[in-house]
Amino acid sequence: MAVRVRNKKLFIDFYCYLPDGRKVRCREATGFSENQKNRKVAQSKDKAVTYHLRNGTFRYLEFFPDGAKAQYFRRPERDMLFSNLWDEWLSEKTLRSNTAKGWNSSYRVHIATYFGSFSLSQMNEHEIMVFRKTLEGKGLKASSINDKVMKPL
Repeated sequence: MAVRVRNKKLFIDFYCYLPDGRKVRCREATGFSENQKNRKVAQSKDKAVTYHLRNGTFRYLEFFPDGAKAQYFRRPERDMLFSNLWDEWLSEKTLRSNTAKGWNSSYRVHIATYFGSFSLSQMNEHEIMVFRKTLEGKGLKASSINDKVMKPL
């Protein structure tokens, strides 16, 4: 648990437990450039994080709602539509432009037409296997299905 500098920006560095029990290292950006005033602000936030970690009251999303590990702490709503989850999930990813373009194309052409109106509670392994069979029925090769459709799914 410390305040560190990377590329002249301040980061808070600490370890915490994910909801599944795994211990992970978190390096969260403060958005502050390095100077004495900003370092004091970052150190006070680091002290608050440390206090809550030691007392077992740490809530990651309260401190870092847009943090690098936020997706691990968010729980999807049971009735959320897959299309809404896709938009939220994709906005949290950092992708190269061509990767994002390819994934969005696969989503638009194949995934959304099949799963777009599914709620998350309806999605299961059986539905994914049926979806895969429909793609094979359309004449797509196994390599295309795996690399272009199943990977982002």
